[in-house]
Amino acid sequence: MTSRFEQFIKERTYLKNVSPRTAEWHEQSLKWLKTEEPTEDKWKACVMRMREAGKCGCMCEGNGSSRSRWSC
Repeated sequence: MTSRFEQFIKERTYLKNVSPRTAEWHEQSLKWLKTEEPTEDKWKACVMRMREAGKCGCMCEGNGSSRSRWSC
């Protein structure tokens, strides 16, 4: 069975026609999340981990569209 993350990437690629680079950005960003059903606290922890690792704000927070797809 396909995970929700994998399904999300497929939907973005085939239904929204995002570029391969954008799909890669989603994949890399979702790897930091560690859960497919994040709470607000898990989102905050994810952003803090990424920032501590030196990732920029745009990598951590995106444009909101990917976050809203997975938030509870």
